[in-house]
Amino acid sequence: MGENRLSLRESFSLLFRLMPLFPRGWKGASFSLLVLFPPFVSFLVRFSPTPREISPSVKFVFLLENLFCQYLVWLLPYLFVTEFYRREVEKGRLAYLWLSSLPPWHFFVYHVVFASLICFFSLSLSLLGTALLLGAELSLLPLSLLAVFLASLYYGAAFASLGVVFHRPMAAGVLYGFFIETLFSSFSDIPARKLPALFKVYSLVAPLDPRRTPKDLKAFYPVEEAVLWLLIASFVVGGVGAYLIGKQELRGKERLL
Repeated sequence: MGENRLSLRESFSLLFRLMPLFPRGWKGASFSLLVLFPPFVSFLVRFSPTPREISPSVKFVFLLENLFCQYLVWLLPYLFVTEFYRREVEKGRLAYLWLSSLPPWHFFVYHVVFASLICFFSLSLSLLGTALLLGAELSLLPLSLLAVFLASLYYGAAFASLGVVFHRPMAAGVLYGFFIETLFSSFSDIPARKLPALFKVYSLVAPLDPRRTPKDLKAFYPVEEAVLWLLIASFVVGGVGAYLIGKQELRGKERLL
C-alpha cells in the first residue's frame, strides 16, 4: 500500500481533479471583495479633491503599506488555505488519501503551492489596477510584486500548518494574523516588532517611499536579508506542516485498519 508512491506530478494531477482550487461560499466572496477593494479605493482617491502636492506614487506606496502589506497579504491565504485539512477530514476524502499511494506531504504541498500562486496572482492584478488607477510609476511594481509573492508563499505555508495543528484553525489564524503579525509589527518602540514575518514584508517595500531618508531605512531589514528570511521561514514552516500531516496520516491509518 505504501510501496509504490505517486510522484509529485501525479499527486498534483490527482488532487487537482479531486479538490476545488478556489474557496467557496462566504470565503470565496470575501476573497473576491478583498482583491477588488484596493482598486476601488484607488478610483475614489484618483477623483477625490485631495491636495495636488501628494504625488500618485506616494499614494500608491501608502496603500501598498497600509492595505496590501498590513492586511491583504495574510488575509487572502488565511481565507484560502487555513481550513483545508479540517475540510477534507469532514468530507471524508482524507480516508481515501490515507489508504492510497499518495504521500501525505504531497497533499500539504499541493495546497500551499496553489494557495500561494492564486493569492499572488490575485494580489498582482489588484496591485496593477491600483497603480494604473492612481497613475503611479510602474517602476514601483517589481519590488511590490516580490513582496507580495514572498508574503503569499510564507503565509500560505503558515496558515496551512496552523490548519493541521489546531482543531479551530480559523480562530487560531485570526489570533496569529491580527495579534502576532499585524499588531506586533505596527509597534515602533519595541524590538519585538522585528520578529513577525510582516515586518520583513514591510522592509521589502520601505525603499519605495520617497519620503523616507537613509536614516529611516536603517530601522528596517535590508531587502536582501528580508528576502532570505522569508524564503527560509517559508520552507521551515512548510516543512513542519508537511511533517505533522505525515504524523496525522499514520494515526488515520491506525484508526481505519
